[in-house]
Amino acid sequence: PTQTMMFEVEDLSVASPATVSRVGIVYLQTVALGWEPIVDSWEAGLPEYCKKHSPTALLKAVLPPCLTTVRKLCREIVPTSMMMLVNNAVQLLTGLLREHRLLPAAGAEDAELDAQLEKMKPEDYAKRLEGLTMQALVWSVGASADESTRDKIEEALRNAMPKTLVNPFPDQESLYNVMFDADGSKWIPWMKTIPEYVIEKDAEVNSITVPTVDSVRVAGTVRTLLQSRRPALVVGPTGTGKTVSVKLELDKLDANKWTTLFLTFSARTLASQVQDIIEGKLDKRRKFVLGPPHGIRCAILVDDLNMPQKETYGAQPPIELLRQWMDHGGWYDTKANVFKHIQDVQFVAAMGPPGGGRNHITARFIRHFNVISVVPFGQQSLTRIFSKIITWFLDSFEGKFKNLGSPIVDASIDLYRTAMADLLPTPTKSHYVFNLRDLVRIFQGMLRSKPDYISEPVVLARLWVHESQRVFQDRLVTDEDVTWLRGKLVELVDAHFSPKGIGSKDVFPEGDRRLFFGSFINSNEEKVAYEEYVDMSVVKENIEKHLDNYNSVSKNPMPLVLFRAAIEHVARIHRIIGIPGGNALLIGVGGSGRQSLARLASAMHDYHTFQIEITKSYGMEDWREDLKKMMMRAGKTGDPVTFIFSDTQLKMESFLEDINNLLNNGEVPNLFAPDETEMIIGELRPQCKELGITSSVGVFGWFVERVKSNLHICLCMSPIGEGLRTRLRQFPSLINCCTIDWFHEWPPDALDAVAGNFLAQMTIPGMNEQLVTNLTQVCVNIQQTVIDATVQFKSELRRMNYVTPPLYLRLLQTFKDVMDMKRNEVSSVKKRDDVGLDKLLNTAEQVATMQAELEALKPQLIVKSAEADDMMVVIQRDQAEADKTKAIVEKEEAECKVQADEAGKLKASCEADLAEAMPALNSALKALKGLSKNDIIELKSMKAPPKGVKLTMETVCILKGIKPGKVPAPDGKGKVDDYWEPSKRIMGDQHFLQSLFDYDKDNISDEIVAKLAPYIDLEEFTPEVVGKSSVAAKGLCSWVRAMFVYNKVAKVVEPKRIALKGAEESLAFAEKKLSEKKALLAEVVSKLQALTDAFDKTIAEKTSLEAQVDDCEKKLDRAQRLINGLGGEKTRWTERSRELAADLDNLTGDVIMAAGFCTYLGPFTAAYRNSLVQLWSDHVRSLNIKCSPKFQLRSTLGDEVVIRKWAVDGLPSDSFSVDNAIILSTAEQWPLMIDPQGQANKWVRNKEMESNLRVIKLTESDFMRTLENAVQFGTPVICENVGEELDPALEPLLLKQTFDQGGMLTIRLGDAEVQYSKKFRFYITTKLSNPHYPPEIQAECTLVNFMVTEDGLEDQLLALTVLKERPDLEEQKAVLIAQMNGFK
Repeated sequence: PTQTMMFEVEDLSVASPATVSRVGIVYLQTVALGWEPIVDSWEAGLPEYCKKHSPTALLKAVLPPCLTTVRKLCREIVPTSMMMLVNNAVQLLTGLLREHRLLPAAGAEDAELDAQLEKMKPEDYAKRLEGLTMQALVWSVGASADESTRDKIEEALRNAMPKTLVNPFPDQESLYNVMFDADGSKWIPWMKTIPEYVIEKDAEVNSITVPTVDSVRVAGTVRTLLQSRRPALVVGPTGTGKTVSVKLELDKLDANKWTTLFLTFSARTLASQVQDIIEGKLDKRRKFVLGPPHGIRCAILVDDLNMPQKETYGAQPPIELLRQWMDHGGWYDTKANVFKHIQDVQFVAAMGPPGGGRNHITARFIRHFNVISVVPFGQQSLTRIFSKIITWFLDSFEGKFKNLGSPIVDASIDLYRTAMADLLPTPTKSHYVFNLRDLVRIFQGMLRSKPDYISEPVVLARLWVHESQRVFQDRLVTDEDVTWLRGKLVELVDAHFSPKGIGSKDVFPEGDRRLFFGSFINSNEEKVAYEEYVDMSVVKENIEKHLDNYNSVSKNPMPLVLFRAAIEHVARIHRIIGIPGGNALLIGVGGSGRQSLARLASAMHDYHTFQIEITKSYGMEDWREDLKKMMMRAGKTGDPVTFIFSDTQLKMESFLEDINNLLNNGEVPNLFAPDETEMIIGELRPQCKELGITSSVGVFGWFVERVKSNLHICLCMSPIGEGLRTRLRQFPSLINCCTIDWFHEWPPDALDAVAGNFLAQMTIPGMNEQLVTNLTQVCVNIQQTVIDATVQFKSELRRMNYVTPPLYLRLLQTFKDVMDMKRNEVSSVKKRDDVGLDKLLNTAEQVATMQAELEALKPQLIVKSAEADDMMVVIQRDQAEADKTKAIVEKEEAECKVQADEAGKLKASCEADLAEAMPALNSALKALKGLSKNDIIELKSMKAPPKGVKLTMETVCILKGIKPGKVPAPDGKGKVDDYWEPSKRIMGDQHFLQSLFDYDKDNISDEIVAKLAPYIDLEEFTPEVVGKSSVAAKGLCSWVRAMFVYNKVAKVVEPKRIALKGAEESLAFAEKKLSEKKALLAEVVSKLQALTDAFDKTIAEKTSLEAQVDDCEKKLDRAQRLINGLGGEKTRWTERSRELAADLDNLTGDVIMAAGFCTYLGPFTAAYRNSLVQLWSDHVRSLNIKCSPKFQLRSTLGDEVVIRKWAVDGLPSDSFSVDNAIILSTAEQWPLMIDPQGQANKWVRNKEMESNLRVIKLTESDFMRTLENAVQFGTPVICENVGEELDPALEPLLLKQTFDQGGMLTIRLGDAEVQYSKKFRFYITTKLSNPHYPPEIQAECTLVNFMVTEDGLEDQLLALTVLKERPDLEEQKAVLIAQMNGFK
């Protein structure tokens, strides 16, 4: 048999040359078959009453020129083929005919309709068929062209139409703006097909959807395709209302005939997710057949269809899954590996043009859809939409406001179009993507205000400018863009509002005051007072009050300083989450205050704030549980919830997939299990019943809408690196469904305000308003110079560093802590000097007393010396006798040892020989134990025992000395020996087995052994052979062979035993003699010891007296030298004590620079550090703040004794390394050390060795358990070899988020609350030579660069050279440092 494989592929882009060379290739051109068979086959399936009107005649006449125009002149959003366009035309025409009851409904027969159509006048049917065919051509062949080329296809359609048409296209209207009314047989505008839209007076802002010609024609075409059971694909730019139009149309479907499902694709969507979501919404009809309830069809809307990423070979798995359904009516069950049929399902899809994260979709999938391209809203449509809204809004205002509606709409549209044209996205501005949603947000913000808070038309104009700034300006990255937008707003105000008497000077505040609207001062539960705030001091006071309230109840209070920029960000976030369904995307470097300000804004609304807690084991299941809790609170309980989520918590990118769904639809598909869904529906049904919602689908839909309204997501993202840009591209909802607030660097006024507020609260001698001002300028200067150095650092060395607001706050706190420490140190020095002065006075008084004591001790010392000399003579005599006795004992002891060794060797030899026989003996005895009396009886009862059994029993009888019987020989000649009868007799003995156990194996005679020897060599006489006949015989055979082997070995062992016995007797005699000698020696030694003890006591007394005399003499000498040497120091010490207080002036300048050094300069190399320190020193002196002539961190914060200890522990002795160690010991945050050479790691390990240092790696599975134990018991930990990212579970530890619980300091690590020991220390090292740590990590840790530099290496080599060449100098240095330590 042979096998033929046929492949039908789109192209050979992923085919290897080996594949291509082994197959025959047939290339089919798209025009080879032609499109006519499609039209002809469609016609063949029509009823006769339709065929007689030649339904394809018009198609065949118009299609050729139109298809040529599409191919050559038009630009399509989605590429199509000729056959696809033709198929779309006939499918849409089929739907139009069914919609207007000119054909029966899909999948049904309607005899009554057929009868009516048979009776219809031919000319009436022909007119309707003709008009609907023209409409089908417009929305099939002409539907794929984009906005710029629609006029060309429109012209081609008009020119291709025969002149004999009954209802030609209207001349004054675009073909896309009219539709054919089959009942009236005429062309009418699409807008005439719907009633005039009127916004209800009490309508919710989010529920307002003003229909336009674009939305109406898209909805109408989708409706037709739905009825024709044809998938529809709506394609167009973001913000053109695609999804909204289709959703509204799906919502209008008869709930008794249709159910709907909404899906949103993203770059991370998986085929398995799509399959699970769809299957989860369908019922099981029968085995491997799924579908909606019987009699109902399911319309599935897939938004952002082309977002899924392409895999290696160019496929998009979610799309391939849907294509499998469209090609084959189902897909495979991934677990059972069987095909599942999906019935009564219809897809409608929407997507944007390919590009910017959106991908091209395979034509194999597109061919199943009717493509409808949606063009951006024109000026007329936009004006209609927002004029309706603003008119409705101004309806409750006084008459003087009415004429501002048109300027607001026109200015908004102009601003929107200008922003789209001029603010284009770049790699650093990837979020500069604008669509109609941004225009809507301007009006959405304006509609929050009420007439009570808009006193004059100029205030309304300010409100419009303010909302425009919030929507467009708050996302801008550079000052140039902000300035450009402000200038554009001034132009628009002058252009549109000036005719109404309002100019830009009236709208924009003078000076640096900015427009400020908010709703957090006069609002309450009954009303929202969205009003303008003019007095910023009142705003600040109100926000500070909210902050105090938050801190009073929070476990993690926020010590925020509310400068102007922070207040503005709080107000922006407060505004965003105050809008139903409002979500915020807060972009800024780590530590810029995004999360803190979001928490504050949420607290100002009295919202529940929710944040996930990342642990090492946190995974998808935990994430989904957190989402459930959050959604249940927002949807079921109805409480507003603010969900704050940071990109540092993004353990899995699939988290963003769920957030993308929440932003789009308000739900995460298949999040709730069926029983949980039923529980939600059951609890909400009473509330929904009052609203007129009764169906389960409707109740859950109301729950989802409630979640979408009450859940406010605040995403905190960092702009550093590729992460933000990639995520914005992969998840468009992050831009489309969020209002962006970009956190810029703190402006100088913010730095000034924070430092001034902090320093004013410090108590420093000589601190006054001028000093506070000068120190504030120094702090600002330090921050700015480091920012400039960071730019240079990157440009010259390609090393990344970030200067963030938390570092500035850390600078201030470090200055305060170090200042307090140094002041205490100065105080202790002053106290020490005062004590020294007192000691000088007391020393002179003590000299006389010590001289008298010395005179009394000298006679006692002479007596004790004489006693010791006499005793020494006696001891020397007795010691000689003891030595003689000891020599004799040692000689005899050596002889005994030789004898003991010989006896031991003999004993070992015996035991070794016995070890050869014992295993077999033990095995045989074990086999005997396994035998029972019944086994013996069975053996005895054998009438004709096998040969092996007879041999076994013969040997047993021989061993037991049983004589054989005599039986006739087999040949009849005489008699032969036979052991079987004697064997049966001995087996009849009830003690037979016990006799075998008790057998005297040590005294087997040579005669018996000689008789046994022939048997042992027989092949039949082995346990294996014998065991085949009888188990009992097998055991007896093993026993006999064991006795033989044992006897053989015992004969070798016996002479050795006799020799061993003699050796042991000789050894016992020698040992007895030796013990007598030892007793004699012990008596001599005891006597000698008594003499020695008496001598030692005398010597001790003598030594004690000598020590007392020596101590007294030394004290006298030291006292005399102290008095002589320090006689002139008394005056100097007195003066120095007075001068120490004045030294604080010099200390202020040194400490502020030391604080800057420890806060900012850790990542920098030595050259940059020296340069910055010089800049700071010059600036400090220019402000008349005293400081050292040449600042050195070692001189200000270093302790030479500690530094010497560090050197002993392995710290390199160069100044760069010493400065690093001082930074590490001074900084409040745990250190993260860049240590490619391992110097810091070695030093820390040695330094903390005595403290039981724990070593962990983030790759270990149990590192969190080690950390928890270390935190609790105060054990130091070093985390080695980290990469450029740290585990999010470390964040509470790095930020030291401790709190008091039951009077104990506690920290929460993951799910566990652990007691926090203040002795705990944490070190982090990396071997990366040039790591790029994001600002979040630099804000959480103290980054210290321990990498060896050329200058540092020179210093280290110099220190080693001195150590080798002049060790005397190094030793002298160590001695001096030790002495200094002793003096301290």
